[in-house]
Amino acid sequence: MAPAAVVPGGRTATELVLCARCYEHPKRPCGVCGRTRRVSVKATADHPDLCLTCNQAAMVTCRICGRSARGRRTGIGGGPACFTCILTDRVTLLLTGPDGRILPALLPLREAILATGNPQAALSDLHRSSRRARHVLADLAAGRLPLTHEALDSRGTSRSIDYLRVLLIAAGALPARDEHLFRLEAFARTVTAAAHPDDQKFIALFARTHLLRRLRRRLDGAPLQPGAAYRARAELAATSRFLTHLRDHGRTPATCRQADIDAWLADVRRADATRAFWSWA
Repeated sequence: MAPAAVVPGGRTATELVLCARCYEHPKRPCGVCGRTRRVSVKATADHPDLCLTCNQAAMVTCRICGRSARGRRTGIGGGPACFTCILTDRVTLLLTGPDGRILPALLPLREAILATGNPQAALSDLHRSSRRARHVLADLAAGRLPLTHEALDSRGTSRSIDYLRVLLIAAGALPARDEHLFRLEAFARTVTAAAHPDDQKFIALFARTHLLRRLRRRLDGAPLQPGAAYRARAELAATSRFLTHLRDHGRTPATCRQADIDAWLADVRRADATRAFWSWA
């Protein structure tokens, strides 16, 4: 006998009848927004799986382009508009400065956003972007913020700003930068500044003359991989902890003895992370 199929309200002998409350709708990636959500309309030969939100998008005759497509009945100016025209309007408004123009450097970013094959998903991304990222875009458009990596760094770190940086680089508005190497250098400065004043020179020298120099030599212009960056951060952090361990026991690098190292080696993970420092020292 064939296994029972779980369906709401089945009537045949091979179907397990469930009420609407007990039936669990499947969850799959939506063919419009890309998010894994409850399937509202199953895929057919004409359309993909649709989540509840995307299924509610009406078919409208756009008052801007005249095409019949999915959009909002009150999309632009209270009238019907397709998602493509709504996206164009939102992005243009966001990137337009007080003088009514879009900076030439930001035009490639506008074209990159509008070139998406899924305007509804792009609108959703813009809506979910943090207020900080939208303020950064507004400041760039108004000329209050220069279009440089340093200017973006001054606004802190967040996923939305990182994503904005990636878009700007992909659009050619910003030069490419090795983000993993840049963050490793910033981490080295942070660890050095937090260390004991007498230990800062050891950590700074180790980071500059051994760890970073070794990485740049191996990379030879290639981007730093996440695993190598994580390893280097662990070595820097372990070095700082080892020097703190010495000071807690009344020692310095100059007066360190084998017994001090043996006490540190009680944890094998410490030995692995500080091996590079000991070889350099």
